Amino acid sequence: MIVLFENKEECTGCTACKHVCKKNAITMQTDEEGFQYPHVDEKLCVNCMMCVKVCPIKVDKQEDKLFQQQVYAAKNKNHDVLMSSTSGGMFTAISDSVLAHNGYIYGVKFDENLNVIHNRAETAQQRDEQKGSKYVQSDLSDTFIQVKNDLEKGKQVLFTGTPCQNAGLINFLQNQKTNCANLVQCDFVCHHTPSPLIWKDHIHLIESKTGRKVVKYECRSKVKGWHAHTERYYLDDGTDSYKTKLSQNFTDLFDSALVSRPACQICKFSGKARFSDITIADYWGIEKCNPEFDNNTGVSLLIINSERGMKLFEVIRHKIDCIESTFEDAFRVNHSKPSKAHPMRKEFWEDYKNKGYVFVLKKYVDYSIPGRIYWNFKKIVRPVLKFCGIRK
Repeated sequence: MIVLFENKEECTGCTACKHVCKKNAITMQTDEEGFQYPHVDEKLCVNCMMCVKVCPIKVDKQEDKLFQQQVYAAKNKNHDVLMSSTSGGMFTAISDSVLAHNGYIYGVKFDENLNVIHNRAETAQQRDEQKGSKYVQSDLSDTFIQVKNDLEKGKQVLFTGTPCQNAGLINFLQNQKTNCANLVQCDFVCHHTPSPLIWKDHIHLIESKTGRKVVKYECRSKVKGWHAHTERYYLDDGTDSYKTKLSQNFTDLFDSALVSRPACQICKFSGKARFSDITIADYWGIEKCNPEFDNNTGVSLLIINSERGMKLFEVIRHKIDCIESTFEDAFRVNHSKPSKAHPMRKEFWEDYKNKGYVFVLKKYVDYSIPGRIYWNFKKIVRPVLKFCGIRK
């Protein structure tokens, strides 16, 4: 029987292997950490090796590109779009141009239960549900098949996802000999993908503490400005919160890398080389290299990786303000190499398995009573010190 991976660091969960299998011998199954991995049914498998041939970890089909990548700092000229976006509103500008040609947008949204899923948008209203960062690995379901079918019908398609999802998609489509002339691939600078299981525990804890249902979530609200990484949730009684340790716990877990997918620790898709046509991200550090371009409402890092990406950039250029930049100014340390594995990751998941979510919050991100008191104290004191000129 085919062994798709020896250890979990060798699988990104991109689903390419599942969809290429003509015998339907591969299913995606969720492990104890909440991540999906392919499982091969040996009774159905005929050892054709197609699954191995499309795996972006095992086979790197990225061609050497002669295109000279272009780097920009950019923001949408439409103020409403800018303020409703996580950074500079580039996803909206790019997807608008595809929708204008009756194309389809594949991106990530929260479903009615706040699960993070890939889906297809055919209208601006549907596309708007995909706006905003979601710091959780998305469920791709049958997205690769849908993209293939749409391309075969001659539709324009924009696919937005992590670099590894983009790599899996193009490997799958090339294997299927799909004409990709109408496909635009967009990825983003991805530090790592957190566990959907931990995400659901985060939502359940908020609901148990408030006694209400969470109906909307902003992983990166601009209520305190773009530079502040502020989580904000909305409840079914019309109230919202972004001011408590309870609301900010998931950011702490994300920053720790305790809950990231194992493959992220050895990611081969970070850095300058890209499968996508366009890369988008927050332009962290713009306040240092081009402070006049930053007013704390959001600035995107925009990297053009191909001729197709450049053509699209020229189409949207009148909708955005942008200035040329460089990789040296734009790339942070964790842009160019994988995020380091937390040294206590194994212990974290053992504690989670045996003692539960609240226990690991208290132990690893200081959700204890003293920790919460100190967190609130810092929130009050820091603005005072900044106002007095004692702290920058």
